[in-house]
Amino acid sequence: MPHPATEPPVRTPDRFRSLDALRGIAALSVVLFHSVDTHPLVQQTVLGRVLMNGWTGVFLFFPISGYCICAAMHRAENASPGRFLRRRWKRIYPPYLGSIVFCLAAALVTLPFNRGHMSDWTLNVPAWLSILTLTQVFTPNVGKINPVYWSLCYEEQFYLLMALALLVKIPSRRAGLLTAITAAAALCTALGWTVPGLFVDYWLEFALGIGVYLWLREPEDRWWGAAILVICALRVADGWPLSSMVSLGAALAMLVLARADDRLAASRVLRPLFAVGFISYSLYLVHVPVSGRMANILIRLNAPVWICAVAGVAIGVATAMLFYGAVERHFLVHRRGTVPTEAARSGIAAVGSPTHTS
Repeated sequence: MPHPATEPPVRTPDRFRSLDALRGIAALSVVLFHSVDTHPLVQQTVLGRVLMNGWTGVFLFFPISGYCICAAMHRAENASPGRFLRRRWKRIYPPYLGSIVFCLAAALVTLPFNRGHMSDWTLNVPAWLSILTLTQVFTPNVGKINPVYWSLCYEEQFYLLMALALLVKIPSRRAGLLTAITAAAALCTALGWTVPGLFVDYWLEFALGIGVYLWLREPEDRWWGAAILVICALRVADGWPLSSMVSLGAALAMLVLARADDRLAASRVLRPLFAVGFISYSLYLVHVPVSGRMANILIRLNAPVWICAVAGVAIGVATAMLFYGAVERHFLVHRRGTVPTEAARSGIAAVGSPTHTS
Protein backbone atom coordinates (compact mmCIF):
# COMPACT_ATOMS: atom_id res chain seq x y z
CA MET A 1 0.00 0.00 0.00
CA PRO A 2 1.42 3.45 -0.87
CA HIS A 3 2.45 5.64 2.00
CA PRO A 4 -0.02 8.53 2.26
CA ALA A 5 2.67 11.11 2.88
CA THR A 6 4.67 10.33 -0.28
CA GLU A 7 2.14 9.20 -2.87
CA PRO A 8 -0.68 11.10 -4.57
CA PRO A 9 -4.24 10.14 -3.67
CA VAL A 10 -5.33 7.03 -5.55
CA ARG A 11 -7.66 7.52 -8.49
CA THR A 12 -10.74 5.38 -9.06
CA PRO A 13 -13.68 6.05 -11.37
CA ASP A 14 -15.92 7.34 -8.59
CA ARG A 15 -13.53 8.25 -5.78
CA PHE A 16 -13.76 11.85 -4.60
CA ARG A 17 -10.13 12.30 -3.60
CA SER A 18 -10.44 15.88 -2.35
CA LEU A 19 -12.52 14.57 0.54
CA ASP A 20 -9.24 13.48 2.13
CA ALA A 21 -8.18 17.13 2.23
CA LEU A 22 -11.49 18.09 3.86
CA ARG A 23 -11.01 15.26 6.35
CA GLY A 24 -7.56 16.64 7.11
CA ILE A 25 -8.99 20.11 7.81
CA ALA A 26 -11.74 18.64 10.00
CA ALA A 27 -9.37 16.46 12.00
CA LEU A 28 -6.80 19.22 12.53
CA SER A 29 -9.46 21.67 13.70
CA VAL A 30 -10.67 19.20 16.34
CA VAL A 31 -7.10 18.48 17.47
CA LEU A 32 -6.36 22.20 17.74
CA PHE A 33 -9.48 22.69 19.85
CA HIS A 34 -8.49 19.96 22.31
CA SER A 35 -4.95 21.34 22.43
CA VAL A 36 -5.99 24.77 23.69
CA ASP A 37 -9.44 24.48 25.29
CA THR A 38 -8.03 24.13 28.83
CA HIS A 39 -5.60 27.04 28.50
CA PRO A 40 -6.56 29.74 31.04
CA LEU A 41 -5.71 32.55 28.60
CA VAL A 42 -7.27 31.05 25.48
CA GLN A 43 -10.03 33.68 25.29
CA GLN A 44 -7.57 36.55 25.62
CA THR A 45 -5.94 36.09 22.22
CA VAL A 46 -7.41 36.24 18.72
CA LEU A 47 -5.74 32.92 17.85
CA GLY A 48 -7.20 31.29 20.94
CA ARG A 49 -10.72 32.48 20.19
CA VAL A 50 -10.43 31.19 16.61
CA LEU A 51 -9.12 27.79 17.72
CA MET A 52 -11.91 27.43 20.26
CA ASN A 53 -14.25 27.02 17.28
CA GLY A 54 -12.32 23.93 16.23
CA TRP A 55 -15.02 21.66 17.64
CA THR A 56 -17.02 22.46 14.51
CA GLY A 57 -14.65 20.13 12.64
CA VAL A 58 -16.96 17.30 13.72
CA PHE A 59 -19.63 18.89 11.55
CA LEU A 60 -17.32 18.76 8.56
CA PHE A 61 -17.04 15.02 9.10
CA PHE A 62 -20.80 14.37 9.07
CA PRO A 63 -21.50 15.40 5.45
CA ILE A 64 -18.27 13.76 4.29
CA SER A 65 -19.45 10.57 5.97
CA GLY A 66 -22.87 10.91 4.36
CA TYR A 67 -21.26 11.16 0.92
CA CYS A 68 -18.96 8.18 1.47
CA ILE A 69 -21.61 5.91 2.95
CA CYS A 70 -24.04 6.73 0.16
CA ALA A 71 -21.25 5.90 -2.31
CA ALA A 72 -20.68 2.59 -0.52
CA MET A 73 -24.38 1.75 -0.84
CA HIS A 74 -24.08 1.97 -4.62
CA ARG A 75 -21.20 -0.53 -4.88
CA ALA A 76 -21.84 -4.18 -5.72
CA GLU A 77 -19.89 -5.49 -2.71
CA ASN A 78 -22.39 -3.74 -0.41
CA ALA A 79 -25.55 -4.88 -2.17
CA SER A 80 -27.18 -6.43 0.90
CA PRO A 81 -27.65 -4.94 4.39
CA GLY A 82 -25.60 -7.76 5.92
CA ARG A 83 -22.61 -7.27 3.65
CA PHE A 84 -22.81 -3.51 4.03
CA LEU A 85 -22.79 -3.70 7.84
CA ARG A 86 -20.00 -6.29 7.94
CA ARG A 87 -17.75 -4.05 5.90
CA ARG A 88 -18.66 -1.01 8.02
CA TRP A 89 -18.02 -3.00 11.20
CA LYS A 90 -14.61 -4.12 10.00
CA ARG A 91 -13.64 -0.58 9.05
CA ILE A 92 -14.85 1.25 12.15
CA TYR A 93 -15.18 -1.01 15.17
CA PRO A 94 -11.78 -2.74 15.63
CA PRO A 95 -9.86 0.58 15.57
CA TYR A 96 -12.45 1.93 18.01
CA LEU A 97 -11.69 -0.93 20.41
CA GLY A 98 -7.99 -0.35 19.90
CA SER A 99 -8.39 3.30 20.80
CA ILE A 100 -10.17 2.35 24.05
CA VAL A 101 -7.17 0.22 25.00
CA PHE A 102 -4.86 3.08 24.04
CA CYS A 103 -6.80 5.60 26.14
CA LEU A 104 -6.74 3.31 29.17
CA ALA A 105 -3.02 2.68 28.76
CA ALA A 106 -2.25 6.40 28.39
CA ALA A 107 -4.27 7.20 31.51
CA LEU A 108 -2.48 4.53 33.50
CA VAL A 109 1.01 5.49 32.35
CA THR A 110 0.52 9.20 33.06
CA LEU A 111 -1.30 8.69 36.36
CA PRO A 112 1.72 9.60 38.56
CA PHE A 113 2.34 12.83 36.63
CA ASN A 114 -1.08 14.40 36.20
CA ARG A 115 -2.37 14.42 39.79
CA GLY A 116 -5.20 12.26 38.55
CA HIS A 117 -6.91 9.15 39.74
CA MET A 118 -8.55 6.16 38.09
CA SER A 119 -12.04 6.71 39.46
CA ASP A 120 -13.27 7.89 36.05
CA TRP A 121 -12.22 4.55 34.58
CA THR A 122 -13.77 2.23 37.15
CA LEU A 123 -17.10 1.94 35.40
CA ASN A 124 -19.82 -0.59 36.13
CA VAL A 125 -20.89 -3.32 33.72
CA PRO A 126 -23.83 -1.39 32.16
CA ALA A 127 -21.53 1.56 31.54
CA TRP A 128 -18.94 -0.61 29.79
CA LEU A 129 -21.68 -2.28 27.75
CA SER A 130 -22.91 1.11 26.56
CA ILE A 131 -19.36 2.07 25.57
CA LEU A 132 -18.66 -1.22 23.80
CA THR A 133 -21.93 -1.02 21.88
CA LEU A 134 -21.57 2.69 21.04
CA THR A 135 -24.82 3.50 22.79
CA GLN A 136 -23.39 5.73 25.52
CA VAL A 137 -25.21 8.76 24.10
CA PHE A 138 -28.39 7.29 25.58
CA THR A 139 -26.78 7.03 29.05
CA PRO A 140 -24.97 9.27 31.55
CA ASN A 141 -21.70 7.76 30.29
CA VAL A 142 -21.34 9.95 27.23
CA GLY A 143 -17.85 11.50 27.34
CA LYS A 144 -16.33 8.66 29.33
CA ILE A 145 -12.99 7.19 28.20
CA ASN A 146 -12.70 9.64 25.29
CA PRO A 147 -14.90 12.70 24.71
CA VAL A 148 -14.89 12.28 20.92
CA TYR A 149 -16.71 8.94 20.95
CA TRP A 150 -20.15 10.57 20.96
CA SER A 151 -19.99 11.23 17.22
CA LEU A 152 -19.28 7.56 16.49
CA CYS A 153 -22.49 6.70 18.34
CA TYR A 154 -24.42 8.72 15.79
CA GLU A 155 -22.39 7.28 12.91
CA GLU A 156 -23.40 3.79 14.06
CA GLN A 157 -27.06 4.78 13.86
CA PHE A 158 -26.53 6.31 10.41
CA TYR A 159 -25.01 3.04 9.20
CA LEU A 160 -27.92 1.03 10.55
CA LEU A 161 -30.45 3.28 8.84
CA MET A 162 -28.57 3.17 5.55
CA ALA A 163 -28.39 -0.62 5.79
CA LEU A 164 -32.16 -0.78 6.21
CA ALA A 165 -32.53 1.46 3.15
CA LEU A 166 -30.68 -1.21 1.17
CA LEU A 167 -33.75 -3.40 1.56
CA VAL A 168 -35.24 -1.16 -1.14
CA LYS A 169 -33.58 -2.67 -4.21
CA ILE A 170 -34.55 -0.04 -6.79
CA PRO A 171 -32.03 2.85 -6.49
CA SER A 172 -34.50 5.59 -7.39
CA ARG A 173 -36.96 4.40 -4.76
CA ARG A 174 -34.14 4.15 -2.24
CA ALA A 175 -33.15 7.74 -3.00
CA GLY A 176 -36.77 8.75 -2.53
CA LEU A 177 -36.83 6.97 0.83
CA LEU A 178 -33.70 8.79 2.01
CA THR A 179 -35.28 12.07 0.93
CA ALA A 180 -38.43 11.23 2.88
CA ILE A 181 -36.35 10.39 5.97
CA THR A 182 -34.57 13.74 5.61
CA ALA A 183 -37.87 15.60 5.34
CA ALA A 184 -39.19 13.77 8.42
CA ALA A 185 -36.02 14.60 10.35
CA ALA A 186 -36.34 18.27 9.36
CA LEU A 187 -39.93 18.33 10.59
CA CYS A 188 -39.02 16.61 13.87
CA THR A 189 -36.19 19.01 14.62
CA ALA A 190 -38.33 22.02 13.68
CA LEU A 191 -41.06 20.92 16.08
CA GLY A 192 -38.68 19.73 18.80
CA TRP A 193 -39.78 16.09 18.49
CA THR A 194 -36.42 14.56 19.27
CA VAL A 195 -35.05 11.91 21.62
CA PRO A 196 -31.62 12.70 23.13
CA GLY A 197 -29.04 10.51 21.47
CA LEU A 198 -31.23 9.45 18.54
CA PHE A 199 -29.91 9.83 14.97
CA VAL A 200 -32.48 12.55 14.20
CA ASP A 201 -30.30 15.03 16.13
CA TYR A 202 -27.68 15.07 13.35
CA TRP A 203 -29.29 13.28 10.43
CA LEU A 204 -29.63 16.49 8.42
CA GLU A 205 -25.90 17.18 8.66
CA PHE A 206 -25.22 13.62 7.49
CA ALA A 207 -27.91 13.82 4.78
CA LEU A 208 -26.18 16.82 3.19
CA GLY A 209 -23.47 14.41 2.04
CA ILE A 210 -26.10 12.05 0.65
CA GLY A 211 -27.54 14.93 -1.34
CA VAL A 212 -24.12 15.84 -2.72
CA TYR A 213 -23.43 12.25 -3.75
CA LEU A 214 -26.74 11.81 -5.53
CA TRP A 215 -26.34 15.12 -7.34
CA LEU A 216 -22.76 14.44 -8.47
CA ARG A 217 -22.72 10.69 -9.09
CA GLU A 218 -26.25 9.43 -9.80
CA PRO A 219 -27.72 11.28 -12.80
CA GLU A 220 -31.04 9.45 -12.59
CA ASP A 221 -31.44 10.37 -8.91
CA ARG A 222 -29.81 13.80 -8.86
CA TRP A 223 -33.11 15.59 -8.31
CA TRP A 224 -33.61 13.54 -5.15
CA GLY A 225 -30.19 14.82 -4.13
CA ALA A 226 -31.24 18.36 -4.92
CA ALA A 227 -34.38 17.91 -2.82
CA ILE A 228 -32.29 16.76 0.15
CA LEU A 229 -29.98 19.77 -0.18
CA VAL A 230 -32.94 22.15 -0.40
CA ILE A 231 -34.62 20.63 2.67
CA CYS A 232 -31.43 21.07 4.68
CA ALA A 233 -30.87 24.61 3.38
CA LEU A 234 -34.39 25.57 4.42
CA ARG A 235 -33.62 24.39 7.95
CA VAL A 236 -30.57 26.67 7.97
CA ALA A 237 -32.81 29.56 7.00
CA ASP A 238 -35.08 28.60 9.89
CA GLY A 239 -32.29 29.18 12.40
CA TRP A 240 -29.91 26.22 12.47
CA PRO A 241 -26.95 26.59 14.85
CA LEU A 242 -23.37 27.32 13.78
CA SER A 243 -22.49 23.63 13.75
CA SER A 244 -25.11 22.82 11.15
CA MET A 245 -24.17 25.84 9.07
CA VAL A 246 -20.64 24.42 8.98
CA SER A 247 -22.07 21.17 7.59
CA LEU A 248 -23.97 23.08 4.92
CA GLY A 249 -20.80 24.97 4.05
CA ALA A 250 -18.94 21.66 3.77
CA ALA A 251 -21.59 20.32 1.39
CA LEU A 252 -21.33 23.41 -0.79
CA ALA A 253 -17.53 23.12 -0.73
CA MET A 254 -17.82 19.50 -1.87
CA LEU A 255 -19.92 20.56 -4.85
CA VAL A 256 -17.27 23.12 -5.81
CA LEU A 257 -14.24 20.90 -5.14
CA ALA A 258 -15.65 18.11 -7.30
CA ARG A 259 -14.97 20.25 -10.38
CA ALA A 260 -11.29 20.63 -9.46
CA ASP A 261 -10.75 17.19 -7.92
CA ASP A 262 -8.00 16.06 -10.32
CA ARG A 263 -6.01 19.29 -9.97
CA LEU A 264 -6.28 19.34 -6.19
CA ALA A 265 -5.33 15.68 -5.81
CA ALA A 266 -2.24 16.23 -7.99
CA SER A 267 -1.07 19.26 -5.98
CA ARG A 268 2.18 18.70 -4.09
CA VAL A 269 1.44 21.68 -1.87
CA LEU A 270 -1.70 19.98 -0.54
CA ARG A 271 -0.01 16.59 -0.13
CA PRO A 272 0.49 16.97 3.66
CA LEU A 273 -3.19 17.84 4.11
CA PHE A 274 -4.19 14.76 2.10
CA ALA A 275 -1.84 12.69 4.28
CA VAL A 276 -3.52 13.93 7.46
CA GLY A 277 -6.89 13.18 5.92
CA PHE A 278 -5.73 9.66 5.12
CA ILE A 279 -5.07 8.96 8.82
CA SER A 280 -7.87 11.21 10.09
CA TYR A 281 -9.81 8.37 11.73
CA SER A 282 -6.76 7.36 13.77
CA LEU A 283 -6.08 11.00 14.59
CA TYR A 284 -9.66 11.49 15.71
CA LEU A 285 -9.55 8.41 17.93
CA VAL A 286 -6.26 8.93 19.76
CA HIS A 287 -5.42 12.64 19.83
CA VAL A 288 -7.18 13.56 23.08
CA PRO A 289 -5.08 11.36 25.41
CA VAL A 290 -1.82 12.80 24.04
CA SER A 291 -2.62 16.29 22.77
CA GLY A 292 -4.71 17.13 25.84
CA ARG A 293 -2.04 15.91 28.24
CA MET A 294 0.70 17.71 26.33
CA ALA A 295 -1.35 20.92 26.63
CA ASN A 296 -1.73 20.41 30.40
CA ILE A 297 2.05 20.04 30.79
CA LEU A 298 2.73 23.16 28.75
CA ILE A 299 0.11 25.15 30.65
CA ARG A 300 1.95 24.36 33.89
CA LEU A 301 5.07 25.77 32.24
CA ASN A 302 3.17 28.96 31.33
CA ALA A 303 3.45 28.27 27.61
CA PRO A 304 1.42 30.58 25.33
CA VAL A 305 -1.60 29.37 23.40
CA TRP A 306 0.23 29.00 20.10
CA ILE A 307 2.87 26.72 21.62
CA CYS A 308 0.12 24.45 22.98
CA ALA A 309 -1.54 24.40 19.57
CA VAL A 310 1.62 23.50 17.65
CA ALA A 311 2.75 20.90 20.17
CA GLY A 312 -0.73 19.36 20.38
CA VAL A 313 -0.95 18.93 16.62
CA ALA A 314 2.61 17.58 16.37
CA ILE A 315 2.21 14.91 19.03
CA GLY A 316 -1.34 14.11 17.94
CA VAL A 317 -0.36 13.50 14.30
CA ALA A 318 2.74 11.51 15.30
CA THR A 319 0.67 9.28 17.59
CA ALA A 320 -2.02 8.86 14.93
CA MET A 321 0.59 7.73 12.40
CA LEU A 322 1.79 5.05 14.80
CA PHE A 323 -1.78 3.98 15.60
CA TYR A 324 -2.64 3.85 11.91
CA GLY A 325 0.34 1.63 11.18
CA ALA A 326 -0.20 -0.63 14.18
CA VAL A 327 -4.00 -0.88 14.15
CA GLU A 328 -6.16 0.92 11.59
CA ARG A 329 -4.43 -0.13 8.38
CA HIS A 330 -5.19 -3.78 9.14
CA PHE A 331 -8.92 -3.07 8.93
CA LEU A 332 -9.16 -0.94 5.81
CA VAL A 333 -11.90 -1.91 3.39
CA HIS A 334 -10.34 -2.34 -0.03
CA ARG A 335 -11.68 -1.97 -3.52
CA ARG A 336 -10.22 -3.29 -6.76
CA GLY A 337 -9.65 -1.86 -10.21
CA THR A 338 -8.06 1.42 -9.13
CA VAL A 339 -5.88 3.67 -11.25
CA PRO A 340 -3.05 5.69 -9.64
CA THR A 341 -3.14 9.34 -10.62
CA GLU A 342 0.31 9.42 -12.27
CA ALA A 343 -0.52 6.36 -14.36
CA ALA A 344 -3.83 7.87 -15.40
CA ARG A 345 -2.11 10.99 -16.71
CA SER A 346 0.28 8.89 -18.78
CA GLY A 347 -2.52 6.69 -20.09
CA ILE A 348 -1.34 3.57 -18.24
CA ALA A 349 -4.03 1.78 -16.20
CA ALA A 350 -2.82 -0.01 -13.09
CA VAL A 351 -5.53 -2.59 -12.53
CA GLY A 352 -5.92 -4.16 -9.13
CA SER A 353 -4.25 -1.52 -6.96
CA PRO A 354 -6.19 -1.28 -3.68
CA THR A 355 -7.28 1.88 -1.97
CA HIS A 356 -8.98 2.46 1.35
CA THR A 357 -12.50 3.72 1.73
CA SER A 358 -13.87 5.83 4.51
